[in-house]
Amino acid sequence: MTLVPAPTAPTTGQNVFCPMNYGAAGDGVTNDGPAIRACLVAARAWASPTVESRQFNIPVVDLAGRCYATDVQIEVPGGQGMVIQNGVLKAGARFDSSLYLLHIGSTADAAMADGFRNVNTTIRNVYFDANHVGGCLLVERFMRLGIDRCLFAHYATVGLKTSAASSHEMFVTNCQFGEYWWGETDGVGYDHPDRFTGTGIEVNANDNHFNNVVVQLSKIGMKVNAQANMFSQVHIWTGYVKDPATVPGPTAALRYMSTGLWITQHASFCTFDQMYIDGCEVLWENPWKTSLTNSLFLHGYGDPNRAFIRFKPMKAGEYASGVVIADNVFQVQGGGLMKMISIDTSAGTFNAGQVTSCRIDGNSFTGVNERKYTTVEAASSSNAAHTWTFDFSGLLAFGDVIQQVKLTHQSAQTTIFRVANVSRAIVTVSSYDPLVPANLEPCNATVWLEVTTNQRDVAVPVKTLP
Repeated sequence: MTLVPAPTAPTTGQNVFCPMNYGAAGDGVTNDGPAIRACLVAARAWASPTVESRQFNIPVVDLAGRCYATDVQIEVPGGQGMVIQNGVLKAGARFDSSLYLLHIGSTADAAMADGFRNVNTTIRNVYFDANHVGGCLLVERFMRLGIDRCLFAHYATVGLKTSAASSHEMFVTNCQFGEYWWGETDGVGYDHPDRFTGTGIEVNANDNHFNNVVVQLSKIGMKVNAQANMFSQVHIWTGYVKDPATVPGPTAALRYMSTGLWITQHASFCTFDQMYIDGCEVLWENPWKTSLTNSLFLHGYGDPNRAFIRFKPMKAGEYASGVVIADNVFQVQGGGLMKMISIDTSAGTFNAGQVTSCRIDGNSFTGVNERKYTTVEAASSSNAAHTWTFDFSGLLAFGDVIQQVKLTHQSAQTTIFRVANVSRAIVTVSSYDPLVPANLEPCNATVWLEVTTNQRDVAVPVKTLP
């Protein structure tokens, strides 16, 4: 591929632009930010038009494998169609901590349909190194943005951040994020996650897609703060710190455990599938219409007072609906135990009597001392009795409130069985004389119960006869 400066009158095939031809040194030290900006402006001018159209050119800004330092935030000019590829962008000695290495979607750019500033932009094979100052990439007011095979490193604020302003349909694939890389000892060091400051990915826009992504060694792995985002095959390992006063085993403790995935109260209608949550927690505010399925939760050091998933209701009386946590593996290795789910009541509480269409089942466990469900089944032993009491306390995910009970039994006697009482999570079943229902009648029987914390969310008309 031949790299040429932007011609005055471009000819066929001359769509590749390189910052080296606009004064960049590419030595990783010189402030190349202005030269890169000049290169981007020239590429955009060649591409035209700046408004959305079915006829447009696609310039390629090729960094030619060089490392470019910048002391300024590089603005990508608005318009339709551009590829930025193949190089390193690094924060320079005077880079401000409030900035990002690259910014897409400035309000200074001409607005296209629905307020978008950038449409059909692709960033690939770019290494963003914020040098522990500021962030890597801020994207706003975009439509159809692709980010592929990029690395985001050493961010003090955020690796990749999307804003809520007119942003739609970003695809992030085959990317890695790390405030620190494994083995690095500069700064606070990779083995001190309690001192980290950065967030790998912060999503504040709807309808984006993340696939084959790794987020490591950050204060927060991913913060999802918007609706209808999809995540698949994402590995998050952000770190924890052992308490030196304890040892592995039943009395183990963690002095610090980072938040790998933060699902805020604004992040409904999202899907998380085939995730790998590794040595960190999921913080989930006001769970609502979101699924977490077919994933691996792994921790190498158990703490019986901590949980893989921490629900956090954000005000008193919150209720859950449409939450699915199913077909996952929860695994503790190296000794100790952990909870599956805990409820953080520091900001609010759940109304356990207002749970609808939630499903927490099909999960498997190793080293989990408290398991949670939305529907639980239990069976009695076969013995002579007239009353059976089932205690489901601590098993229901949103609190000890049972909404529905299904009763079946097996007995050779002609005896009536019925649910005599439900008190929070305790169910009492009794057997009665069919001729004198007021009289309890002992019998040899096996009783099965299925209880659920879900309310009925479909009203079915029922006709009764006198």
